[in-house]
Parts: sequence; C-alpha cells; structure tokens
Amino acid sequence: MNPAAPKYPLVIDTLVSQGVIQSRTFSLDLRSITFPSGAIIFGGIDRTKFSGSLARIPLIPPTQSPGGTDRYWITLTGLGLTLPDGATSSRTPSFEIPVFPDSGSTISHLPTPLFLALGNAFPTAEFDRSSGLWVVDCRVATQQSSGSVDFYFGGKQISVPFADFIWKRRSDGGPGSCVLGITANDEEPILGASFLRAAYVVHDMDNRALHIAQAASCGDGKEDVLVLGKGTAAVPSGVVGNCKVQTGPTATVGIDTKETGEPTKIYTGPGVENTGDFGPGPAGGRTETSAGVLKPTGKSGGVKACAGRGWVWGGVILTGLLAVV
Repeated sequence: MNPAAPKYPLVIDTLVSQGVIQSRTFSLDLRSITFPSGAIIFGGIDRTKFSGSLARIPLIPPTQSPGGTDRYWITLTGLGLTLPDGATSSRTPSFEIPVFPDSGSTISHLPTPLFLALGNAFPTAEFDRSSGLWVVDCRVATQQSSGSVDFYFGGKQISVPFADFIWKRRSDGGPGSCVLGITANDEEPILGASFLRAAYVVHDMDNRALHIAQAASCGDGKEDVLVLGKGTAAVPSGVVGNCKVQTGPTATVGIDTKETGEPTKIYTGPGVENTGDFGPGPAGGRTETSAGVLKPTGKSGGVKACAGRGWVWGGVILTGLLAVV
C-alpha cells in the first residue's frame, strides 16, 4: 500500500497516473451465492449494492500487524449468531483481534477460541476430527432461514446469512453433508469469501482505511455510482446505500470465547476432505468443474474503472486483489 514500496506500478497506480481514476480506491462487491456475478469498481462506489452507511475502519499499521505485514489488516471486535427464527441473537464479549479480509480465500480462518465457540453454538454443528471442519445439516440454511453469523467492527455489524456461510460437500453424506465456512488459524486470521459475500468493502489505499457496509442489491439493475475524489476525504464520510436496511434482534452476550479443549459435539458420519470436497452455498445453484470443485453457476462479473469521462470495462472478476501490497 506504500506507493514507494513496489518496484513496478500496480494496476491501480497506473489508473491514477493516467487520470482514469482520481485516487487509489476500489470497491469490492463479491455478492451472495444467489447472484451469478460480482464486481470491482476502481475509483467509485455503487450505492445500489449496499444498505446503511459505510463505516470507516482504519488499517492496522504494519508494526502492529501479525508478522509485521503491510496488508489490509483491520480489527474485529465481536462475533455473534442469529438463530434461524430470526428472533434470537447472541454474541461474544468485546475483544480486539486483527483480521485480514481476503477475496482470494474461500473460507474464513478464525482463532481457535472463536472457531470453537461459534461451532459449539451453531445449530446442528458437529466437529469432524479428520478435516478440522464443522459439519452441519444443510437444511439449516435451505428452510428459508433467517439465521446469520454476525461480525462486529466497533459499532458496525455485518451479518452473513446461513446460506452464504454454509458450504455444500461434493460427497453425498445425507442431510449433514454441509460444512461451516470457517477453519481454525491462530497465526493469520482471515475473513474469506464466506464473510465477504455479505460485505460491501471500499478500499482506500492512500488513506489506509477500509469502508464497509452490509451488502445488498436494489435499483432494478440500474447503477448509482458515486465517483470518488482524492485527498483525505476521497471516500466521503457516511455514504449511505440505496437499499433498505434489514433490522434484526439486539444481541445479548451469550457466546463463550474462553472455551478450551475439545469441541462439545463430535461428528461420526462419512469422512470429509478439507480440499476440493465442498463449494459455496447449500442450494442447487452450483456446477462441478473439471477439477472437481463446486462453483456457483452464472456469468462472470465485471471490472470497471470509474472516471469523469465514463466507464472502462475489463470483463473478468479479479480475485486476490485484497492481498496486493
């Protein structure tokens, strides 16, 4: 993110130097598994793709980040769970844990205490010792569930619907053949696609901040793009999305993050492979590739560069951009 660090210009640096965009900013809209595509907009924000206001979250300085790396590290302050009835919500006590939002990671990696606490509290979840994953009944997500896994960043809450957080296994293990989109990692916590499908994230590289909001979709396919400027206010304060805010129950502290030792529920069914055995979403909108990996059906998304003179189309989804330093 330090412009003096790269030995060659990054794509976003070239867009700025050529006057296509005004600042090193881009927004990532990965979208829910129910959508056929997502998008990246360089130098702009589409207000039809999120609800509520964008919350500014400062990046953790490299000297304070895990491994001293200069990445998009931000501070996670809480984790919660809204049950399928949509009326009951509990969360952890507040904490401060550095996490790295990464579109190149399929599932999320959480510190072991959070991994255990969430799995033990999740409906039907059982821990599979062979893979290190939580196996769940797919029907938890497919029965019009209002359940969600809730991530807190200070006063901002991002709720991931069960349908996006639960992943389908390739192998047929019956009703329990789904897994939670998390694994344990105490060295480098990552918020992967199982989180990012529910978040609209604007990256401000020049001012070392992320701006996040609850992902949504409205406007009947018509974009409402705000062109971003430059300087300390390149991303204006409190930009509000056009989509309706979905309200949920107020969470009470009820998830214990101090648990240690074994998970409370152990899976004894057919084995689960940790690689290539699952894909996003429990519903039928998947296709099996030649490599044997399940992927969402639908067309590829688009890359756009937002300039005063119009739009420049790329035609593919760029993944892994969150790891650019």
